[in-house]
Amino acid sequence: GLGFERILTSGLVSKAVQGKEVIKEMVHLANGQLQIMAGAGVNAQNVQEIVQSTGVKVVHLSGKCTSKQNNVCLERGNNG
Repeated sequence: GLGFERILTSGLVSKAVQGKEVIKEMVHLANGQLQIMAGAGVNAQNVQEIVQSTGVKVVHLSGKCTSKQNNVCLERGNNG
């Protein structure tokens, strides 16, 4: 093998949602030999669009909090 199993990419742009066409082409060219992982700006609002339009099976998300109370992450829109 090549010594690696997956490639993390945004599709050559700053956000994966903007690089969907490149990511889709990478998935096609990888032909199941490598996992193409979409990352950069992937979130709950756009992950479905990215997965459906590119065919990726894996995505990279960050664990950012939208708000904190007493050093505990709160769900979006929950003000305690």
